[in-house]
Amino acid sequence: AGVCKTGPMVICKATAGPCEAVTCSSLSGTDHKCVAAAKEDGAGCDDGDPCVLGATCKAGVCAKGDKPRLFAQAYTTWSKVNLTAVQSVVAGTLYGGTYERTFKDGSKAREWLLRVTDDTGFGFRLIALPSATPGGAGAVVGAAEIGETTHAIAGTDTMKTKDVRVVAYGGGVGKGKVVWDLRIDGGGDEEATSMIDHPAGGMIVSNTAAANKTAATAAQVHRVSNTGTLLWTWKSAVNGPVTLTGLAAAAADGSVTAVGATEAETPGVERGWVVKLNAAGKLLWTRVHGGELKQRLAAVAILPDGVMVAVG
Repeated sequence: AGVCKTGPMVICKATAGPCEAVTCSSLSGTDHKCVAAAKEDGAGCDDGDPCVLGATCKAGVCAKGDKPRLFAQAYTTWSKVNLTAVQSVVAGTLYGGTYERTFKDGSKAREWLLRVTDDTGFGFRLIALPSATPGGAGAVVGAAEIGETTHAIAGTDTMKTKDVRVVAYGGGVGKGKVVWDLRIDGGGDEEATSMIDHPAGGMIVSNTAAANKTAATAAQVHRVSNTGTLLWTWKSAVNGPVTLTGLAAAAADGSVTAVGATEAETPGVERGWVVKLNAAGKLLWTRVHGGELKQRLAAVAILPDGVMVAVG
């Protein structure tokens, strides 16, 4: 008795217009009501037109946007699709990933998916060779345009052991003919981690390497030509779990920077790792970053002035 207890919470439903925000307002200290107030000018709003973007509020009214939506195309299939790579190309957009099918008998097959879409979201699909092992092909780490009608895809192949595999397709829209197929087998388990275009042509692919199916104890970087020739391979000399997850190539000198993580200095403590190679794949230097806490670098970029930026 004599104690003021909290009453039920007032929930304000969003029933206002596109440029109004509904809030709970205390008018007299005890009388709480839901009131609508105009959003600030410049705030985003929905003008109801799905084909135009950029609508903003002005004096409480939703002003129509001026940015036409190029497309909003959903890729539907009866199979499980996992897209893990995307890149802007001359024809539009290039997507890479895996494509899993389930057959009537319950068996499954996973293949690589390479899809090129134009600026309307439509295009053609290229399917890579499936793996013969249960579960199918491993993850796709990158896709690239290497010619007017030729595209390449890279990832992990699980046919026998885990190997890095780069496959190029061409022949024009809807053809999907294999131009070349490169498998990089180091004698153990190699798992692809990243792929980028090289400014001077071809691709750079990275992977982890493990002997006898143990934890990854080495990292590798490869340069592959547009014709599927392995130009060079660099392999780390450190002992201990390592990985490379990000790549960048400098247009000025063709050098390659790779980032990831290593436990080589302190077992059990993962630290950021940077590797710099010259255009011929020779090691220039390596750096380890981090302290007591677990750290891993995930991506790297080379700015126009040559400065390297790594994040993780």
